[in-house]
Amino acid sequence: DFCSIWYGDWGDTHGWKNTFLAGYSSIRDVPDYSQLMPLLRLNRALAIVGFTVKSGGWNVSHSQSHRLYKLNRNFIERFFDQEV
Repeated sequence: DFCSIWYGDWGDTHGWKNTFLAGYSSIRDVPDYSQLMPLLRLNRALAIVGFTVKSGGWNVSHSQSHRLYKLNRNFIERFFDQEV
């Protein structure tokens, strides 16, 4: 959920981000994931690519699965092209 919030996947049209964070902070402190976020995003991208390949949606042009596959595959390629 923090990864989705960080990258804006939820949007914030209805204040969902603030509602989620307020609810989370009512139970425990919201952690600072800023340094871990690239690895969490990589994990998410790998899961999405794996799912779309397994379900066969990655090669169906103009489908939502194909777009998600391409978006996340590009992220993975850029992630590993970075210099450390």
